[in-house]
Amino acid sequence: MDRQMLLLLIGLCAFRSVLAQNDLQIMIDNIDVKVNEDYVGTCNIDPCENSDMVPMLTVDCDFVKEIPEDAILHSVLYGMINGEPTDPTGVDMQMNTCQMINDTMIMGPIIKAMGISAACPIQPVKMSLNCYAVQMDEFPDYFPSGEYNFNIVLDYEDVNIITLDVFMTFY
Repeated sequence: MDRQMLLLLIGLCAFRSVLAQNDLQIMIDNIDVKVNEDYVGTCNIDPCENSDMVPMLTVDCDFVKEIPEDAILHSVLYGMINGEPTDPTGVDMQMNTCQMINDTMIMGPIIKAMGISAACPIQPVKMSLNCYAVQMDEFPDYFPSGEYNFNIVLDYEDVNIITLDVFMTFY
């Protein structure tokens, strides 16, 4: 029985390595942006073309109203099948404005790259980045290849401040 269990475990590990790979490469295909005009005057976020398979963004957003400390950023990664989102992948993050500023994975480095004050709450500010390479250091090395939608929503009470749907392909 022990030998069968060992063979089963070896088989599962081999199957996992077929489905997932090391050295994750991500291409941002498209970004849909929806804003509440009371908080955000204009906002354009676009992927940058590059051959290195590194996710890169150009950001040009004008936040015209303070983002309250109690605003909540909720990010969920969905798989995509035939252009439709599937169940969440398990990547599900939720943080308030102050946590977002101090985040080390995605949002914090982007905020720092824009030179925005680390003070909380976030004051009205024009955010600009030109082809910023999203840091991948803390992203999992193993992730199944395929198409994904990273849904990012910043809400305050019943107000949706900004929603991003980032459509990506993982290789």
